[in-house]
Amino acid sequence: MVGIPRKFEIPYKGPFRIIKLFGNNVIVADGDKEVTYNITKTIKLRNFTIPQRDLYGRIVRNVDDHLDESIEDTFARAKVLTDKLLQLKREGQLYKLAKQKVRESAPFDDNQEEKVDSVAKTLREHEKALKKIATTKIQPKLTFLPSTLQPGNFAIANVLNQNRLVQILEVRLVQGDSIPWVKVHIFSSIDPLGSPERQFKGLYLEKGREVLRQVQPPGSRIWWAEIYPSDILFKCSYPLTHDRKIDPRDWSSLTTIYGKSLQILSTSTSTFSYKRRKIHRQ
Repeated sequence: MVGIPRKFEIPYKGPFRIIKLFGNNVIVADGDKEVTYNITKTIKLRNFTIPQRDLYGRIVRNVDDHLDESIEDTFARAKVLTDKLLQLKREGQLYKLAKQKVRESAPFDDNQEEKVDSVAKTLREHEKALKKIATTKIQPKLTFLPSTLQPGNFAIANVLNQNRLVQILEVRLVQGDSIPWVKVHIFSSIDPLGSPERQFKGLYLEKGREVLRQVQPPGSRIWWAEIYPSDILFKCSYPLTHDRKIDPRDWSSLTTIYGKSLQILSTSTSTFSYKRRKIHRQ
């Protein structure tokens, strides 16, 4: 059995039962699906058990209720637990925002929790709609000359059909391609989509894990991609604010140009990390 790394405080998803190993890849059973992962993204579990804990989270060593539990039952309990933790992690920000909206709209009462659940459900559905927009490639309304794309500039770019906040690292010509390549550092946020209050941090690879950090950790590598100037939808005129948000002046210009047709995707870079452009011959 193996576990698959995830982002932030909950680093792994699983456990999954191994179906087949081939080369540097492993096929695991994820529910009714068979999914392939690279072995560098997994951890092998040996003597897999789930200890019993008291109300304070301490391991209870004198409890033998589950000594005769089969590995299949232990596996099932672990899967339920990790899935629940991941679900709570995903919904944590939405529930926090829902509580804030309920407090602003009405004084506290006995039905506040029901109101929060209702608002959170609405926000969750809205988040799904925004995520679909953020993963839809749109036609840029602005054109940027390579000479205007300076290292250090922030921009909104489409990277493999995902609209992302990026920081330009370099612009270079590649033999065999008449169009310059733009190397960018991917930035991301765990805050709900669609808000100007989202805080962004750079994505790095640290000890085999993707992490969000304000500054690059020692020994880590940058998550980057290479795109064309035509993939850039908007170039920020100002750096991020002191609290890592898109500058209000840039946000105002962005919404004026694109309205709600452009959304910036949140976390997860697995589909394009370290992605190089292919030669575009004309």
